[in-house]
Amino acid sequence: MDRALGLIEQILANPSDLGGVANELLSEYYRGSDVSSLRKLLHSEDDRIVDCGTWIACELAEMGKPLLPELRRLLGHPSKGVRFWAIECVQEWAGTSNPEELALAVSLVSDSDKAVRWKAMGLLATASRG
Repeated sequence: MDRALGLIEQILANPSDLGGVANELLSEYYRGSDVSSLRKLLHSEDDRIVDCGTWIACELAEMGKPLLPELRRLLGHPSKGVRFWAIECVQEWAGTSNPEELALAVSLVSDSDKAVRWKAMGLLATASRG
């Protein structure tokens, strides 16, 4: 079994111990594992797991770009941590060909969570004029 898939199964089985395993998984992606396997975490019913997966996705920078279609859903996620990291992903991956994702991320300047609002303002502050 692919090491990344094994780590994902470990995270899914024990979401209360994410730290070290999440870092190992990130390292596996840096070593070349297929980032599409991260979708298993992004579609979890457990907010802690989705938060972890979204953090890993944004840490992948350009390598995570194949996950861009997931952003619309993640930007509207009930977990503030997921929304926070999803904005970071928009900042890393989205461009003029992704107006929906950009608009959703910008709309989070009025989010109920202070950190999410701050992250959305940061996106606006660094956005180019196109």
